[in-house]
Amino acid sequence: MIFKHAKTHGALDGTNPVTDSAIPKAANAGRPTHAYTPQEIVLMVDSLEGAPKLAVAVMFFCGLRPSEARGLKWSDYDPKTKTLSIARSMWRSFTTAPKTRSSVATVPVPTVLADLLEATPRKSEYVLTSVEGKPIDLYNLASRVICPALAKCSTCEKEKHEANGHEYKPIIEWRGFYALRRGCATLATSLDSALAAKSLLRHANISTTDQFYIKSVDADAVRAMQKIDALFAQGDGPAN
Repeated sequence: MIFKHAKTHGALDGTNPVTDSAIPKAANAGRPTHAYTPQEIVLMVDSLEGAPKLAVAVMFFCGLRPSEARGLKWSDYDPKTKTLSIARSMWRSFTTAPKTRSSVATVPVPTVLADLLEATPRKSEYVLTSVEGKPIDLYNLASRVICPALAKCSTCEKEKHEANGHEYKPIIEWRGFYALRRGCATLATSLDSALAAKSLLRHANISTTDQFYIKSVDADAVRAMQKIDALFAQGDGPAN
């Protein structure tokens, strides 16, 4: 796309220099990706407060990219219809349109997230803000707040398991914000369909959802969100 644009506007003559590029055989294989489970989300949400809690909830329950979550404004949320309009993406100090044309859409908001939004003080026009009211730095938030909180939560869970004579395996590890988006896709698929996951993540092609996010049909997305909402309303998620 970049070189096509450059040629169209006369900035580049000749062939695309990337055409004959290739990945070396000796290159390291990509690492396995993770999708957070409902059990992990319940523990994460319970162990966090304020902006960290809301950031995790927004990206999991609505399947948002980090940049889309950071760009959310309160004007994008409609409490009457329980929907979020995804209209922008924010990276550092740059605000642009979302990644693709299909990413500009309205997504349903489950009650568990709507309650969090209603309880959140509106410090600025942006939903996720720092103490100063500025759009929050998500990766700084992860390293300074989320990771320590999850480590503390895991320590408490370990002591609880060992006190009951049960074997303990680490319950929560920080796997990055995209693990939340993958978790949304995986849960929506298990409760409804891959089409529902595609619609929630706003992918143009279901192959993208299937290949990269699962470990638009609007009605499918709403139906999946209703099932997710019911799942979390029954005692904070499925039993371990």
